[in-house]
Amino acid sequence: MACAVALPGAVAVVGASGVLTDWPVKAADPRRAAEAPAAPTQERNPLSYLSAWSADPGVPLMNVSGPKTELRWAALSEFTGPTWLPDSTYLPGGANLLPPAETPPSPVRTTVRVSVGKLPGGWVPVPGAPVRVDGLAVEQDEDSGTLLSSDGPVAGRTYSATGDVPEWSGARTAKAVTASGEEDQRYLRLPPGAPPKLTEIAARAAGDGTAHQRASRLAEYLRKSYTFKPGAPGGHGYAELAKLLVAPGRKGGGATSEQFASAFAVLARAAGLPSRVAVGFGPGIGDRDRVVRTGDAVAWGEIYFRDLGWVPYDPNPRARTPASAPTPSGTQTEEDGSQSDGPDAQDLGGRGSAGGGGRPGSGSHEEILLVLPALVLLAFLLGTPILGAIRFRGCARAPPPTGSGGPGSSCWWRRASRACPFPRPPPPSRWRSGSRGNCRASIPNGCAGWAG
Repeated sequence: MACAVALPGAVAVVGASGVLTDWPVKAADPRRAAEAPAAPTQERNPLSYLSAWSADPGVPLMNVSGPKTELRWAALSEFTGPTWLPDSTYLPGGANLLPPAETPPSPVRTTVRVSVGKLPGGWVPVPGAPVRVDGLAVEQDEDSGTLLSSDGPVAGRTYSATGDVPEWSGARTAKAVTASGEEDQRYLRLPPGAPPKLTEIAARAAGDGTAHQRASRLAEYLRKSYTFKPGAPGGHGYAELAKLLVAPGRKGGGATSEQFASAFAVLARAAGLPSRVAVGFGPGIGDRDRVVRTGDAVAWGEIYFRDLGWVPYDPNPRARTPASAPTPSGTQTEEDGSQSDGPDAQDLGGRGSAGGGGRPGSGSHEEILLVLPALVLLAFLLGTPILGAIRFRGCARAPPPTGSGGPGSSCWWRRASRACPFPRPPPPSRWRSGSRGNCRASIPNGCAGWAG
């Protein structure tokens, strides 16, 4: 009894001192404290494959089973002048991976099974922001979410990958502010040697307005001023951009997504927008079981927004004929070229790229056929407890009888459970206790009327 009196007082003292103001405390992931090894130097830059792949778009790279969604391959945040480089620190991932710093909007948890064929290197394609990988030991770069195989090249390997695929449609970025902390300055850094016209082109193409409006204009400038040219010479540094870029309003030449993604990210940094380049793949040909080919590979640009994370923008011209004829699903650019309030995040289902955005699927008629049975099932699931509640409404309005049919009996609990979704039934020891307090303690909020 003394213990029962002392405990509330102890809690009051502790609570008054402010010790519990931040309770509960989430334990830190010990993997973040590990010393991150450098990425293997033999890994080839993912961007460097795109030019040759665009000239030979039909080569199978992997087979993918699961919801139709694009796959992320690698993100590149460091620009040296001649090239973009991926982040260079990786932590052991385990099956469950470190969560992203910012939760993407309306994420759809998506799992795919990947059987890798001729895909080179150790970079691991995953849907959205990866949360789990089974069948393959991986290392993870926390800032970019990029995964690297711990066992060397991924060719010939089979694994399952689960990730959160964000939905970028809507106005989430309309008034969003770009990240501007000290740790974010590296996403604005441009090395010496930039073409003299770079700053002027960036300022004219981006214009004024919110960060999202300026980023969307940069992407639109690249889409409308240039053409997609399969097999164009590779390279994406200052030298290549100096040859490619023309003043807004003029018609430029042709290039591949390697150059367009680099141009977007470099112009964004020149306009004061934190940026990086990402590389990935369209969904591929097929429905649940698909083949992803070299023509599905694509690069795009991303802008870093506070509280949102990395938002994808598609700078690739529309005229494009890859192996699987990608068309962006979740595109926020209207057919007449006008911009909607959502980010210009194209999914890789079609004419360009975007990556990292868009829900699985393409909004086709087949999806409508799948939605109808789902609605019927939802109506059934919602209707069952409602009908049960009507059937036993007398019990909800008044305390159940005591004795053999009361709240202390197994009979009453069985009847009650049909109409109220208990998380779990009370233990058998309470069925005949006859204690109304024990009964009430076992009933979730919203169902207290069953306890009398």
